[in-house]
Amino acid sequence: MSLATTPNQFTDQLGYLIASLTSSYTLNIASADTWTIMGNGLTEISTYNTDVFRDKMMLSIAGIWKIDVSFTVNGATNDDLQFCLKYGDSAYQHPVIWNAKGGNNWNINYSMIIKTEIQNETIYFYMKNETATNNPVFFNGIFSAIKLY
Repeated sequence: MSLATTPNQFTDQLGYLIASLTSSYTLNIASADTWTIMGNGLTEISTYNTDVFRDKMMLSIAGIWKIDVSFTVNGATNDDLQFCLKYGDSAYQHPVIWNAKGGNNWNINYSMIIKTEIQNETIYFYMKNETATNNPVFFNGIFSAIKLY
């Protein structure tokens, strides 16, 4: 049997995803101190063994993944805000917390390493306004996932 016709004995374990938030949108906060799913805006840039929908990422293969998010947000003036991710039956993962002082533009960076144990695990992004029901406005952002192992 020649090398060219030898079947691949290894499975393809590579996975990555890059998506962007290309237009601004307002996240409607229905009640204070309640997690609200980010339900709009993600656009696929590049994916492999992953998929992007407007409001979530889907990781097609199980393993250890590094999730990175960076976006700009304003509004919800002087309110205390939180951002995190959630997947499967997990709890809301450790949030990044900030105060929207003066309603200025804030660049938020979030990074998390997670272990998925099933194929097609879906990652959702959440935000909450701890203080009031003022709505934050999202601007440009980058969302990525890289399979580490």
